[in-house]
Amino acid sequence: MQVRSRKKRIAAWVLNIFLFIFTYPLRVIDITKSNDRKDPSSFLIARIDHIGDVILSTPIYRSLKEAFPKAKIGILCGSWAEEILKTNPYIDYIIVLDCPWWTSIRNDSQKRRGQN
Repeated sequence: MQVRSRKKRIAAWVLNIFLFIFTYPLRVIDITKSNDRKDPSSFLIARIDHIGDVILSTPIYRSLKEAFPKAKIGILCGSWAEEILKTNPYIDYIIVLDCPWWTSIRNDSQKRRGQN
């Protein structure tokens, strides 16, 4: 599966522009509301891509817990990152998901390393 094709990048760009324009009025309305918001009861942070992104995102969990001590913090990650995150005291639960598009890319890169 080729994720980085030119057509897919252009389609993603067009979709991003469309969604930005479509959601702009909703974001403006949200900004004009008062700041009397309730604290969130939970967060789900998705880190299903690269191991470096998982590692670099770990400081946010402590900051979230300090800012919202009652909130539950959940992480959506690949099975390859579960070991890194399960000892973090600021994470309440972990959901493991191995996305097929990342699995195919990882398998391709492993095959290329084995051929060289």
